[in-house]
Amino acid sequence: MTPTHPKPDRLIYIYHMGVAGEILGPGTRLVVWTSGCPFSCRGCIEPGLRDLTAGEPWDTDSLIEQIRGLIEPLQCITFSGGEPLFQADALLDIFNSLPGDTELMLFTGYTLEDSHRLFPRQLSRVDILVAGPYLDYLSGNFLWRGSANQTITSPTHKYSETQLDTWLNSPSAGMDIHSLNDRLFFYGIPPQDLLNKLNKQLNLRGIIIHSQT
Repeated sequence: MTPTHPKPDRLIYIYHMGVAGEILGPGTRLVVWTSGCPFSCRGCIEPGLRDLTAGEPWDTDSLIEQIRGLIEPLQCITFSGGEPLFQADALLDIFNSLPGDTELMLFTGYTLEDSHRLFPRQLSRVDILVAGPYLDYLSGNFLWRGSANQTITSPTHKYSETQLDTWLNSPSAGMDIHSLNDRLFFYGIPPQDLLNKLNKQLNLRGIIIHSQT
């Protein structure tokens, strides 16, 4: 089944932007979380981002200008969500406007096969692709992946199969916790047992984490 996408326009809904080191891709990189997701994965770490309007609408030109200012010293960017490809046309506009030497990583809930079939132009710009739906019964301790079925590939062939295999067989990089305007966010994809323990302890103290995978 092919999910319905929002009507293409010059807007993209963005939930959050921040800088992460190794947590959501190699090196220190700008991470952009989009809102809106057509999937309903059981055990989703951030179900609130299924709603497109959970984020703020940005004109793509304004977002590109913002990204360029933030990315200059980093040269690496990751798009997560939500489901970034739910806003595929706006996303392509942004991809095509990134500096040519920018390393681009993308998280998607689409399978590897569907990603290439449905979004070939977007994937032609992606250096690291983490693809596949989250399956809670396959959850575990994986680098940049929530469940074992998810894949790590390099559509641009920037990275060798040896490097990709190393990432696939590496444990979670853990998580970072950030505060913004009296809100806590965690960045990363920690093992599920660690996440459950953290949420339990914080909930006892009346603190709710806004998860950013």
